[in-house]
Amino acid sequence: MRRGLGILVMMAPLAACGLAIPPEVDPRVIYAEVTGEVDAGRERPPGMDRPFPKLGSVPPRPDRPDAKAMAALTASLAADRTRSRDALDPRAEPAPAAAAAA
Repeated sequence: MRRGLGILVMMAPLAACGLAIPPEVDPRVIYAEVTGEVDAGRERPPGMDRPFPKLGSVPPRPDRPDAKAMAALTASLAADRTRSRDALDPRAEPAPAAAAAA
């Protein structure tokens, strides 16, 4: 307790003299953050004027896809993962589907 008070007393003059004190340990900055003075001029986040949402307004859980669709998706993702491990050829032409999408 005494040691902490001693450190605080030693740092108080440093804060007042205007030396370059990092903001992480500057007592003025810490006080402004703790008391909320930093946020005084900021706009409120969007949606703060609306009431808190109720769990009854959550839409129902979507139906799970059938096993065949899940297996096709898993196989597609595994193929993508395998292709991503191969080195790219800088002279390769883009695939027609990728070129049309871009």
